[in-house]
Amino acid sequence: MKPQPLNLNKIKSWVKQDLLVKQGDINRTIDLTINKTKQYLKSACMFWLKYKDNPVLLCREKPEYKKEFEPFATAFKSSSFSSQKLKWILGRYNDWLFKLVFKSVLEDDK
Repeated sequence: MKPQPLNLNKIKSWVKQDLLVKQGDINRTIDLTINKTKQYLKSACMFWLKYKDNPVLLCREKPEYKKEFEPFATAFKSSSFSSQKLKWILGRYNDWLFKLVFKSVLEDDK
């Protein structure tokens, strides 16, 4: 599975589909669900680790998020700031990235 933000709706859809197919063996279904959930979590973690501290790479490889992270990429490309400001910008970017990756977990249930 390629690195991508966590999407609980995909897990929910997969579980529903899997339960319809394998209604007879609940233990197997539970094991498959746990394994699939681990894959989704690993994918989300890999996505975060790949783009953590690297808004330019995210901008280049994931243009669908360009509007949201363009301020970070622009600030990061600029070389006219102190290392303290760079740490601050990367901290804000990493917070935003974490919230993006785990959005479906962090948002309130509606």
